[in-house]
Amino acid sequence: SKLNLDGGISAAHKIYNWLGYGTGNGRLATISTGANSVTQTVAGDDRDRFLRKNMRISIVSSDLGTVRGSQRITSESGNFATTFTLDAAINSTTNDLVIVQNTANQCPTGLRQIVDDTTDGSIVFQNISRNTHTRYRGQMLSAASAALSHSLLRRMLGGQIYPALHELKRGDYEIWSHPAQATAYQMLGWNKKYWEGKSKSMDLGFVTYEFEGLPWVEDIDAYKTDVMFLKWSGLMKFTTMDWEWEDTTGSIWRQVPSDTAGVAYSDNFEAYYQVICNYGCPNPQEQGRVHTLAIPTGH
Repeated sequence: SKLNLDGGISAAHKIYNWLGYGTGNGRLATISTGANSVTQTVAGDDRDRFLRKNMRISIVSSDLGTVRGSQRITSESGNFATTFTLDAAINSTTNDLVIVQNTANQCPTGLRQIVDDTTDGSIVFQNISRNTHTRYRGQMLSAASAALSHSLLRRMLGGQIYPALHELKRGDYEIWSHPAQATAYQMLGWNKKYWEGKSKSMDLGFVTYEFEGLPWVEDIDAYKTDVMFLKWSGLMKFTTMDWEWEDTTGSIWRQVPSDTAGVAYSDNFEAYYQVICNYGCPNPQEQGRVHTLAIPTGH
């Protein structure tokens, strides 16, 4: 039905947005305590928030070399829980990764790989070693689990991005974060504004966040411990095939093979919605990220 198709498209775009913040390995969650069980335990700042009921997932080793198993999620995940359940047991190991089934290292190069200095992503980025060519690293500033502060934001600009670019050019930048860090910024206090109008019609104008003139954008899919300084003119998307239904046979629907003896196909149909593209950045040192920030209580 159209409702199912529209829902599938929406879900695909949502998953793609999650992955756009990652490193390209496809990680949605990390197993915190391995077990041979239908119930799997996850921890960390994300827990199960990128998992959804009926999603087909694989649990793979942390180096992505071994697939522990693939099953369907049966629990109502995505509620920041520490466990989720499957329709059959998988024998997982602590620190294994949960990914969408069969997507290990097949996901887009996300912002945690583009804006990185080998802290979260791989050493090689776009076939260039960031250890050999250190100016190919993004500007990284560790908060060491401290709360967000004006000092950290100022250090990212005045201590890292501006010196690296040898210029004070801020017009192309936006600050992006999860609402958790926008909350932390709000808790620092509003910036002062002068008002010269009539007192009975006062409008303080606090509608959006900004820092030193840089717009602050909230995205619920961003990592909770990161605040990113993004120069969008330096981020690129390369598309071989845009989003489309796979219809080589003339129809998007494919009948599902049957597992019943003597019956070739079941009375079920499936379709595939696909895209072939990737993200890149010719000059990563323009991009910045404050990471390992404390998460405000309640987020």
